[in-house]
Amino acid sequence: MLLIVSSPEDVHAQAIQNALHPKQSAIWNPNWESEFFLSSTFRSSEARVEVRSTSSGIDFDSVTAVWYRRPISAMPRRLFRTESYFVARERDDALEGFFLALQQRGVALYNLPSANYASATKPAQYAAAVRHGLQVPETLISNDPQMVREFLQQNERAILKGVSLSGLDTGDKHYAIFVSEVDEHAFSTLDERLPPCPVTVQQLIDWAHAARLILVDDRVWCFTTARAAQLDWRLDTRARWQSAAIPAEIRGSLTALHASLGLRYGCVDMLIDTAGVWWFLETNANGQWLWLEESSGFPLSAEMAQALLSQHHFPQAA
Repeated sequence: MLLIVSSPEDVHAQAIQNALHPKQSAIWNPNWESEFFLSSTFRSSEARVEVRSTSSGIDFDSVTAVWYRRPISAMPRRLFRTESYFVARERDDALEGFFLALQQRGVALYNLPSANYASATKPAQYAAAVRHGLQVPETLISNDPQMVREFLQQNERAILKGVSLSGLDTGDKHYAIFVSEVDEHAFSTLDERLPPCPVTVQQLIDWAHAARLILVDDRVWCFTTARAAQLDWRLDTRARWQSAAIPAEIRGSLTALHASLGLRYGCVDMLIDTAGVWWFLETNANGQWLWLEESSGFPLSAEMAQALLSQHHFPQAA
């Protein structure tokens, strides 16, 4: 059985569950406040886990694969902020131990929570991408106005984006951070804006197509869209996506990249320039893909569901 660890409102989790027989999968959002008890035992001879959850109705002994996606864990209202941080960290580490014990029992994990967190760091992604033969746009991550100014002088056109985060939550509002080209105003205000917070400055790629690739172990699905007017394809609400072939060398580099980052599932964004060169931008361990299925008509949910259950060979990290 595939255990999908996520919120019941997660439409991507629902899509995978709907593609399988009811007995082949279950969505589980650990509810620490209501009849949920987790125990992981580690001995020299074995690693054992026990879950008592009278509300979930899940037979954890039948789990053969776990897809850790986006669970939501509410904090008790009686806790202060500092206590909430402590409790959240203890919960996260206890769940990590639970999944590690399952892994030692032979359960396939997509992915360990710690791997999701560590792989989100863009500098680690860029370093691994270069190591595995992927083309990466010339990139500077810095809060030094002089270094950024020199980079912009050496690159005729460049873009600005966040170092790791794609949005900002203020409590009552969420602000998305989209890619923007460096203009005269941004260039002239570097000294006053930069020092408190690093920024990513990157060579602007003259791209013809954007690509999103979904990886489950060594299975890779690729979808592309032709460039329209927007620099950031996420702003183009009318973009049409289609299933596309992927060069063998790109496929090999991406599976090796994911293995080195400890990922068995993830979504990769790439750009294909006017000369046909594939440029790596990032990988997202919790990436979205449902709109690709809806736009292209390709049965991605069904194929991903079978891949998550079949436990494909996991390439070893290089």
